[in-house]
Amino acid sequence: MSARYGFRVIDADGHVMEPPGLWAELAAEFGDRAPRVDAGRGRFIVEGITLPGEDRMSPAVRAHIRRLERERFPDALARGWDPESRLKDMDREGVDETVLFPTLGLLCSGATRDRALASALCRAYNDWLAAYCAEAPARLHGVAMVYLHDLAWAQKEIARAVGQLGMKGIFVRPGPHQDRNWHNPLYEPVFAEIERQDVPLCIHEANSSPLPTAGADRVDGYVYKHVVTHPFEQMMASMTLIMGGVLERHPRLRVVFLEAGAGWLPYHLWRMDGHYEVLGAVELRHLRLKPSAYFERQCWISCDPDEWIIPRVIDLIGEDRLVFATDYPHFDSRFPESAEAIATTEFLTDRVKRKILGENCRRLYGL
Repeated sequence: MSARYGFRVIDADGHVMEPPGLWAELAAEFGDRAPRVDAGRGRFIVEGITLPGEDRMSPAVRAHIRRLERERFPDALARGWDPESRLKDMDREGVDETVLFPTLGLLCSGATRDRALASALCRAYNDWLAAYCAEAPARLHGVAMVYLHDLAWAQKEIARAVGQLGMKGIFVRPGPHQDRNWHNPLYEPVFAEIERQDVPLCIHEANSSPLPTAGADRVDGYVYKHVVTHPFEQMMASMTLIMGGVLERHPRLRVVFLEAGAGWLPYHLWRMDGHYEVLGAVELRHLRLKPSAYFERQCWISCDPDEWIIPRVIDLIGEDRLVFATDYPHFDSRFPESAEAIATTEFLTDRVKRKILGENCRRLYGL
């Protein structure tokens, strides 16, 4: 129990900062195509593609983000973002447990179409993350990274990650993988395996990577892309999962939409429901419920700590589907005041605060 708030606070979406040498062993098999860090420029390279690309993040933006890291996370940066420094920062913020997602791994998705390289990249990351979480298993919980280049392999890796490594969820990017949308029948065995393992499908977007991202082709400049791609991609993913019938066919599949805030959801559910009412008998006959009902039954969404629209989202989907996320240690996190922003707000009852800050996340991830 958190001494600060009187209940356990659980972060539904924190990030590790992978060490530069995490994928070094892959070079023996894949040579220069394996992920590596250009020590001279401090850039991450996969199959000759520099991530993030110059067209996605300018040198000025990168320098600004590095400065924020030095100012806000000096101990973690000095220690190479190890588990001990994370636990200290969690204590500082009043967070008891955190669920961990990648950083470099977010960018790698889409950087290669090679099945063997993509699979090896994920497996190495998942093994490393399991060892990282083992340093404090009661507080650090991993989510497996599973790319969908090879769907037969993906099913096996999901089973291994949960059964052998103890992962609490399966992370994917929301955009089209191998040019396939989420309601593509080829994904059915993958959804069935996630459902069988009883862990959530965790939809988490990233910017500045080669994977197609909604809206990124329309604007120049990192800030513009970052504003639009996260909510736009989550809208697209939730639409295809819900209206495409995935949740109808997999009623025990839990899904969480992360790092886009919650403000987009009321409008999006209203719009999907409206189209269901008008056109459902024509194109959505495979759905037995209106779209918002599937969300209320099977989905969760993370909120940013300072979103003023949280009470309105609760009015729409109830108080059991919102989870709290710090996004630590990324530049747009509210560290070290993320939990405090929700715990001290006057717009939520104490019961709702307990649910958003911990109880809902525990139920989502089965902690």
